[in-house]
Amino acid sequence: MNEIEHCFEYPHDRTSDGSLKWAFPSPWLPENVTKRPVPLWIADMDFISPPAVNQALGRMAEHGIYGYTDAPESLREALAGWQYTHHQWAVKTQWMLHSPGIVSALNLTIQTFSAPGDGVMMLMPVYGPFHDSVGLNQRRVVPVELELVGQDYVLDIEKFEAAITPDVKIFILSNPHNPIGKVWSREELLLLGECCLRHHILVIADEIHQDLVINSQVKYLPFASLCAEFSDISITCTAPSKTFNLAGLQTSTLIISNPQLRQRLHQHYVACGLERPNIAGIIACEAAYRNGEPWLNALLSTLRDNLRQLDLILKDSGMQRCGGDALYLAWIDCRRLQQVDLQHFFLEKSDVWIEPGTHFGRGGNGFIRLNYATSRTLLTSALRQMVTAT
Repeated sequence: MNEIEHCFEYPHDRTSDGSLKWAFPSPWLPENVTKRPVPLWIADMDFISPPAVNQALGRMAEHGIYGYTDAPESLREALAGWQYTHHQWAVKTQWMLHSPGIVSALNLTIQTFSAPGDGVMMLMPVYGPFHDSVGLNQRRVVPVELELVGQDYVLDIEKFEAAITPDVKIFILSNPHNPIGKVWSREELLLLGECCLRHHILVIADEIHQDLVINSQVKYLPFASLCAEFSDISITCTAPSKTFNLAGLQTSTLIISNPQLRQRLHQHYVACGLERPNIAGIIACEAAYRNGEPWLNALLSTLRDNLRQLDLILKDSGMQRCGGDALYLAWIDCRRLQQVDLQHFFLEKSDVWIEPGTHFGRGGNGFIRLNYATSRTLLTSALRQMVTAT
């Protein structure tokens, strides 16, 4: 077995490494849970990160000095090279700002480009911290619910535009869309972008899942790559954290071609003391983007196999997967089970910890989000327990 195969082959024990996902007892669990459940909730993979990353961090540890650090030009070149090679997007290194993470970037961007009481649009159901970032900053969520047609979600651009009011300043785009795993088509992105141009709305494009397209029949497109006009009104958020399982290293990159937007946001980062990156994060990020492609290919193969296993086990269970062209997160329709609290139901009946759809806003009731980026053995056992419970 080679190094990369070892990363995915066996269950890796994470119960004693400080993992938020595996912690027990956990403040994220109901108080009456007295037995460690199988955690398939938060978006954190149970796989060892790329050998190239671990080797680069090992060299850093051997060096033994961890002083103040700036992101080197070589990191920016690696990031630009990855975007061009993998997504045919020609970005310039001077367009980049570094951030501890995308959630912090959302908060700082909302603070910079809107005022208390302003509206921030998003397509629902959507990643819960989007709503949190808006509310915590005293802005107003403007939700536009996607329509579920069969097992796919459909954008109604007329409904989207009708929801716009004069105080809407920002649209947060999830691309690919979390939690439903939708990869937006060129036509859909053009409709959204043209609408935002007409109404002078800034687009924050969270594209953290850009490398995790499971359905090889669809193609992910960076929003800002479609035309210069879209690039000029957008801030693209990227990170190696989902692609290479590096979330704990707290590093992400914002790509902003508009110099006025970039300068304003940079000034806010400086004012908050967040302009200097984490030394371990930038080393891991560069190593991943330069040498992580073989590992990513193995990851995608593993995820596709796991998803086939999931579909096979859920067949005829009363639970049906929807969407799912991207992400390692399955969005599952459980409305036939007629359970009000799905998280409690699966914890109590199957000892499996999932994310209830209610955490994702409108359209989430009756659904669950399940993380299938774990060992085949653990996933199979957990899914069978869930099916037995129903």
